[in-house]
Order: sequence, then C-alpha cells, then structure tokens
Amino acid sequence: MAYHGVKFKTTFLNEIVPISPHINELINWCNMFAQNELAPSHPEGTYGNLSIRLNNGILFTATSLDLGKSLQNTDFVFVHDCNFETYEITVSGNRAPSSETPIHWSLYQLRPDINAIFHGHQDELLKYAKDLNIPETANEQEYGSPALVAEVKKMAHHNFFNMKNHGFISMGESMEIAGNLALANLKKININ
Repeated sequence: MAYHGVKFKTTFLNEIVPISPHINELINWCNMFAQNELAPSHPEGTYGNLSIRLNNGILFTATSLDLGKSLQNTDFVFVHDCNFETYEITVSGNRAPSSETPIHWSLYQLRPDINAIFHGHQDELLKYAKDLNIPETANEQEYGSPALVAEVKKMAHHNFFNMKNHGFISMGESMEIAGNLALANLKKININ
C-alpha cells in the first residue's frame, strides 16, 4: 500500500522547531529503524515515523522523510495540538507532520507513562503476528484516518502491537525502551 500525503489540515504557528536536548538520540533511532529495515524505503522517503513527548507537545518526524539520511532539527515538526473535531494539527516547523500524527497524539493522551512512540513497517512482523504473540488491531483501516485512530486507541494498553495490514507501534517510557522493544520483536523473526 502506498502512503501519499496527509489527511488533515495543518496550521503552522511558525517555522521554528524547538531544539530538544533529545534530538540526537531521536535521530539515532530514526537511522537505526532505517538500517534495520523497520522503516523501509519508498520513492518519497521511508515508511514509518517516530515521536517523543516534550513538556508542551510532541517532536515528530516530518512526512515523506528518509529516516536513514543525515537528519537535522528542521526534518522534524513540533506538534502543539491535534483537534479531532476539525481534524486539524497545529505545528511549528516548515514541513508537514506525518500522516500518523493523530495516532501518536491519541496514544500520548491515553498513556501518560509513555514518552516515545515509534511506528514502523515490517512485513514479517505483520505476517507472523499470531505466531509471535504480537497483538493486532481487529480491523484494517486507511492510514491517517479517524477510523485507524479509533482502532489504535483500543490497543493503547499494549506497548507493542500491529495495526492490521499496516505496521507496528512500539511505545516506551524512553526512546531506548521503545526502540529496543521494536528490535526485540524483529529478533523474534530471526529465531523462529
């Protein structure tokens, strides 16, 4: 399935992405996801997106970003708000946020203990989800849609789960925990 564009309105407050002391660690995890093919390439970038919670919003990879390249602060957006009634995202930065911003925003709202959410795509994690004991959403929904957000919210109590026929979500109190959880599930494929 090809993923093109965002499905919500984006309001830009300004072009300045706040500089986080955690940006280098986030960039390292972006690169690691690309290197381990947890965020495979497509013509416009890579499939997948990573975010971290900051005090007053979330720092998020921009849409159509190649997670394997040498990234800098301007490759991210800062999400101030996600309005589900108008389906409008308010951001700082000069690039559109990922199509999965509403998913990340919802999970952060539901899970105050989570500070990092990593979303990737790995075909074998989808194919062998049942054999690997990976929980999965009940229904397939279109990416970036309110219906997919609703499906994901039902899975918020899991730290790692698949979105049916789409990709996985890995969450943790820190980037290290979220990232290592994804790598541990990837390793299960090589064992089985």
